[in-house]
Amino acid sequence: MRETFAFILCYCNPTNVPSLCDKFKVEMSLGFIRNHTEEPAFNFSLHKINSTLKQRGLFCSSFHLPVPTGDAFEAPLYNKLEEQEDAKRRIASLNKQQLHAFNEITGAIYNRNDKSRYFYLDGPGGCGKTYLYSTLLSFVRGKGHVCLAFATTGIAVTLLKDGRTVHSGFKLSVSVLETSVSSMIPASTDAQQLREAKLIIIDEITMLTRDGLRCIDILLKEIMNNAKPFGGKVIVIRGDLTDTSSSPKRNCR
Repeated sequence: MRETFAFILCYCNPTNVPSLCDKFKVEMSLGFIRNHTEEPAFNFSLHKINSTLKQRGLFCSSFHLPVPTGDAFEAPLYNKLEEQEDAKRRIASLNKQQLHAFNEITGAIYNRNDKSRYFYLDGPGGCGKTYLYSTLLSFVRGKGHVCLAFATTGIAVTLLKDGRTVHSGFKLSVSVLETSVSSMIPASTDAQQLREAKLIIIDEITMLTRDGLRCIDILLKEIMNNAKPFGGKVIVIRGDLTDTSSSPKRNCR
């Protein structure tokens, strides 16, 4: 919502911007309020809005908004001990298949020389993929590292802790074409988060077009300055191919 608000300021010429900002102050602070009180959370939101405006030669002060103070917010802050405890609890309850996937993925993250770095998880709803994602998120964040989760649909995002939509997180246009590229600035805070990420999770990949995936690949190669697929990042993608419209319906038992 912060990015949308910044775009409205840039292109829609709204009146009484401070009042509009105050009206949606709480909504724009979501994601920060969990770890901060209301005013610090709003200050972080202003940093995000200001960052988007700066890419277009504007600032919060250009619209009579409060000027953000302190350092820009780079990534969500997590309690490492809480994340470690959550990961420990979840790992203990993984089934055999989940544990195998967990070991393969974490092995690729922390033993990068001898492991594949690209993983695809398949399976129908209810088989534990989201639970595995949550385990990976807590495990990596519990080590103090950045782990980013994305999904192609808003509903799927709500199941991922601090998840974002693919279009927002990778700065993709609503309609991705063969000639489309990400609008992300390599020097932006969003690019820095991707650069620092030990693991990137993309859920509901079957809802993303081939061109969308191509844009993500090109973006990661650019910001990582690495010609390997996805810039050499450890990537976990998930999709249920039986959910696509061209797939035959499954029999229910």
